[in-house]
Amino acid sequence: MIATAIHLATTSIFAGNLLVNGSFEADGILTASTSLTGWDVVAGNIDTRHLTAGTKLYLPVFVRGAMFSAGDCHAAQGDGEVCVTGIECPMTFSLRFNVVKGGSLRPWSYHFLTPAAPLQPQSDAAGYHAVCALGPDLMENARNAVRDTIAWLRADHGLSREDAYVLCSLAGDLRISQIVDQPNFGVSFYLPLSVFN
Repeated sequence: MIATAIHLATTSIFAGNLLVNGSFEADGILTASTSLTGWDVVAGNIDTRHLTAGTKLYLPVFVRGAMFSAGDCHAAQGDGEVCVTGIECPMTFSLRFNVVKGGSLRPWSYHFLTPAAPLQPQSDAAGYHAVCALGPDLMENARNAVRDTIAWLRADHGLSREDAYVLCSLAGDLRISQIVDQPNFGVSFYLPLSVFN
């Protein structure tokens, strides 16, 4: 297997479809602003908010001469994208490709290295409201942490249920807080208080 290192040179958040398939010259530069769907066992719709300028992304490549496609860019998105969307936007970006021979990434996985800087300094500045849900089902815990955050946004900030849900998708982050207490796991939802500034 070959791993591909991709250097993101965009100045905005990029989270979306990254496809490696078909035939591509590994030394080339790709610029794109379109969205494609459908993927194999490489990465698919990875929607990770920290794929920003200067990030190095490593994807497994299982086909010699593989092609690469990117799209579905977001101007804002929380980790979890809990109501199925971020703020979709057209975006032009430049990518550099390197082939790392003998890589060891497994299917349906990717690695990335962020630049040496705080991941989200604007979000961290005002602190967070966090909710942790506990139980044996990670998905149900995630739902409950988001539901409780929506209830808090409605009660404390007067948002409608729909607006609170969208805000959670755009700005909040789901995190697995603990798996050590099996069979009960903890999933936390962090909403940066800076969204109210």
